[in-house]
This record gives sequence, structure tokens and C-alpha cells, in this order.
Amino acid sequence: MAEQILVVEDEPDVREFLRFVLASIGYRVDTAGEGAEALTRLEGTAYDLIVSDVKMPGVDGQALYREAIRRWPCLRDRFAFLTGDMLGLTTEEFLSGEGLPVLEKPFTAGQLRDFVRSRLDGRCS
Repeated sequence: MAEQILVVEDEPDVREFLRFVLASIGYRVDTAGEGAEALTRLEGTAYDLIVSDVKMPGVDGQALYREAIRRWPCLRDRFAFLTGDMLGLTTEEFLSGEGLPVLEKPFTAGQLRDFVRSRLDGRCS
């Protein structure tokens, strides 16, 4: 059975690009436009990986991560982040402080594929 990924991204074009690339290489992909919607999806589905943007309106990636691992501690090693804000001190402190994997925007479809595969291969069961 194909691995299932939740993509959390507020920009519709980027969200669709992520969904298309990941689905085209065989993953089952659900999407959410923001963190609150992602939390609802997490209640009903056991995802192999959650790929989330860091900066989003409302419940951003940091708040999503913190609430998700509070509710489901087993998800700690199932998060990976995308960001175009690595120069932002708050973003850098969050990602490095938690030891979270990050792919910086912009990236290619090949870089996304390799990033996701490395996260799925390297996570704990």
C-alpha cells in the first residue's frame, strides 16, 4: 500500500504543485489549506508524513506541530517543513530548536521527491 502524506500549504498553486508531484510518484496525498484544517484531518487518518509550510495565516506550521504532538506524540518524527523564511529568526529557532527537517523554497520537483523519500526512509515506526 502506498504511503499517505498530508500536505499543509496556504498558497493554492503551491499546494496543488506539491499534491501533483507527490501523487505522480505514487503517494496517497491529502491536502489542507491551513493548520486548523490539518488538525481535523489528523484526527481521522494515520499519515506517514505531514509536510507543512511554516508561515501560514491562522494556525501556522509551528502551532500545528506543537498541537499535533501534544495530542499525538507519535507524530513527532512524521513532520517535515517547507519554508521561504529561513532568514527569519523565529522560523530558524523553531526548526533548529526542534531538530526538524526543512526544505527551503524554491525547490524543484526532484528536490521535493528526494526530501520526502529521505524523511519516510529515516523516520521511526
